Amino acid sequence: MHPFLKSTVRSVHFFSLTRFPPKNSNEERLKPPVQGDPVRRINGYDELLTECIDRRALDDGRGVHGHMIKAGFVPRVYLQTRLILFYVRCDSLMDARKLFEGMRDRNIATWTTMISGCSRMGHDREARDLFGRMLGTGKAVIVL
Repeated sequence: MHPFLKSTVRSVHFFSLTRFPPKNSNEERLKPPVQGDPVRRINGYDELLTECIDRRALDDGRGVHGHMIKAGFVPRVYLQTRLILFYVRCDSLMDARKLFEGMRDRNIATWTTMISGCSRMGHDREARDLFGRMLGTGKAVIVL
């Protein structure tokens, strides 16, 4: 079992220290929790978001999102969709919608995540409007 799951202290910072332990110097502790090549960075953020989604940890997930912004990391569609899913699962539809509307590119998973989030929270009209917009993009695949 991962040390993070055994601990009673469950924060993004603690998780990042157990996932990416610092080297010997105190200077290493001040570096961002997710470092290295782009693949490792994406996987690190994805793992942190997954933990926040599973625990519905809104504050910790906002911390992960904030870290991405402060680090100058520009997530691709997959990670942006994971952020939308995080906000939807934490019942923060306004944050999810803000992120969604700010996206330059969206895929079918992005649209589905946002539409199902609206529907789940009782925003049926908004879900229908988004569905219509999705159909208008020509990216939707409908199987009968």
